[in-house]
Order: sequence, then C-alpha cells, then structure tokens
Amino acid sequence: MILTSTFGALTGSYFASRMQTRVLIILLCVILLFAALRILIFNNIGVMVKDGENKKILVGAGLAFIFGIISSLIGIGGGTFIVPLLLILGLETKNAAATSAFIITFTSFAGFAGHMVFSIQTLDLEVLFYAGLAAFVGAQIGSKIIFKRVSSKGISNLFALILLFVAGKLLYGLL
Repeated sequence: MILTSTFGALTGSYFASRMQTRVLIILLCVILLFAALRILIFNNIGVMVKDGENKKILVGAGLAFIFGIISSLIGIGGGTFIVPLLLILGLETKNAAATSAFIITFTSFAGFAGHMVFSIQTLDLEVLFYAGLAAFVGAQIGSKIIFKRVSSKGISNLFALILLFVAGKLLYGLL
C-alpha cells in the first residue's frame, strides 16, 4: 500500500498542477463532506474483504493508488481514506490508525515532492514553520487536555462539525 499510494500521490500532484483551482476546491469540499457524514452517520457500517490474502493485497494496493491520487490532488494526507480501507481489510481500529499514520507519511511526502517538481511552487519557510509549530502545540493540547475530558464519540463529532464548517466556508468562498 505504501508503494501504490506513493505512486498515486505523484500522479495526483502531476494532474493537480494542470487542473483549475476551482475544481480542486470543489473536490476537496466533496471529500470533507464525505468524511464528516461518514463520522456522523455511517461510522459503524462496515464491509470486510474476505477470501484470502491475495484478494486483500490487490484490493488494498489498488485502492491505495486511487486514494493517493485523490489525496495529492486536494492536498490532504489520506488518512480519511486509508483508515477505513485498513478496517475493511480486517485490521483492528488501533492498528489501522497506527498503520495509516505510517502509510500517509510516505504518501504525503510523495505528494509534497510531486507538487514541488510538477508545478511552479515556492516554499514559504515562514508559513511552514508557524504552521508546524501550531500543529505541534495543538497536538500537545489535544492529547493532554481534550482527550482526557471529552469522549471519543464527542471528539469524532467535533471533528466532523469542523469538517462541515471548513467545507461550507470553502464553498461559500467560491460563490
């Protein structure tokens, strides 16, 4: 899955540089809406791939390639897709989350590198530094304070509402 999602991310970054920004924003909004609805409504509905390891490998590799393309097109890591895929392939939730984090490290880096190579991009180190610092601080606060005081379901619902807000704000900006 690492190999195919990495090649997918490179493919997606190639096509992203040739697409209109408006189309990419609409695609991002659809993905955010999908993710929010999956969390709020369809979180417990699942399907599992059965019938042997070869079928799991083919399904996992094929879908990881497609998810790599989509992730790189719209600039997300891909965990939104990879975690449910790993659950479908039979991993337990904690293992799926950890495995997804490992996989999207490679997918995200490939998408980043592809965007730097295939499109005329400049890297704003100041924005990168402050965004990284904010993400680090937020992760520390979230892991130490919020996770101890809010249930897993509450955190999931809050995240889904944030996704809906971001999608709405992006769509509103297109009007």
